[in-house]
Amino acid sequence: MKISIVGSQENKWEPEQKFVAKDIIRQIIMDAWHKYEEDLIIVSGHCPYGGVDIWVEDIVKIYNLIGYHGIIMQIHSPEVRQWLDKDGKIGYKTRNMKIAESDILYDIEPKGKRSGGTWTMEYAKQLGKEIHLIEVE
Repeated sequence: MKISIVGSQENKWEPEQKFVAKDIIRQIIMDAWHKYEEDLIIVSGHCPYGGVDIWVEDIVKIYNLIGYHGIIMQIHSPEVRQWLDKDGKIGYKTRNMKIAESDILYDIEPKGKRSGGTWTMEYAKQLGKEIHLIEVE
């Protein structure tokens, strides 16, 4: 099972929202691990501006260290910091399209805000994937 977890970059979150968002990420990963165990791949976009992508990566590292083995981290990093590809390097759009190919996609956003993660979620919906928008108060 391949699950993408995306959302807003670090500077869009209030401090209290960050705690809640990280708890949600932990719960999504734990629930998936209990359900799929060895067949679990968590996908991240490795946003260069931090936020949900990096929190996901850090949480997976911690889970693997404390014994929840078998969670594979798959990272789709942008190669250029722009929407479109440039000179053969992958931009945010192509990166997001790869992320959207997962079986399930979660978009975690501060209430009332949207990000490239929301674009990715909408694209995943067009692909017929299971999607979830989680807004953090």
